[in-house]
Amino acid sequence: DLWIYSFRWTVNAFLFVAFGHFIYASAIMTNGPLTPCQENESIIFDALTSFGQEGERMVWFSFWSLKWLWFKFLVIWRFARAWALLDGVAPPENMDRCMCNNYTVRGFWRGWHRSFNRWLVRYIFIPLGGSRGVSVPRQFASTAVVFTFVAVWHEPVLIFGDRQNLRLLVWGWLFTLFVLPEVVVERLCRMPGPRSFLEARPLLARHLTALGGACC
Repeated sequence: DLWIYSFRWTVNAFLFVAFGHFIYASAIMTNGPLTPCQENESIIFDALTSFGQEGERMVWFSFWSLKWLWFKFLVIWRFARAWALLDGVAPPENMDRCMCNNYTVRGFWRGWHRSFNRWLVRYIFIPLGGSRGVSVPRQFASTAVVFTFVAVWHEPVLIFGDRQNLRLLVWGWLFTLFVLPEVVVERLCRMPGPRSFLEARPLLARHLTALGGACC
């Protein structure tokens, strides 16, 4: 029902404002003590690889910043979807589950921007071969093309060789690497031996899936 959906959006908007009031991820990102990281991005990697307070600070800051981005896009996209529903158009629901409620990297992206993900799968990933009946290297290459396109879609100036935004390309290629172990493990679990073993032990399969999601 449209009224219920609009009420849910109102609650989400209120919670987003409360989130920004009590958790200062956005303010720290813009004006806080981590501003030097924007000028020298190597500081980020130095902090993350240090086994002390600096590394822990960067990890928690990254986590809450991602939470803030998820909440922001949730409010924006649900507002736009409410207007579309008012016009009789029913677009896919983006942010259909919390970012922490995912067991796989691909599940995270399927829920993050679902409408865009569907477009990418339909018009880029599947024409390149998809994931069915292809080798792991070919699926990996198709995934790399998709994430490269996503990086350029975020910053079209990359087409003209803008070095200031090359980090977006690195971001896309890193996510391609993050997907690779998941694809390999999934292929192994589909083999007759491991598949029958896990199907006979559903509780163990669930715990192994949760462990893999936690590691991702």
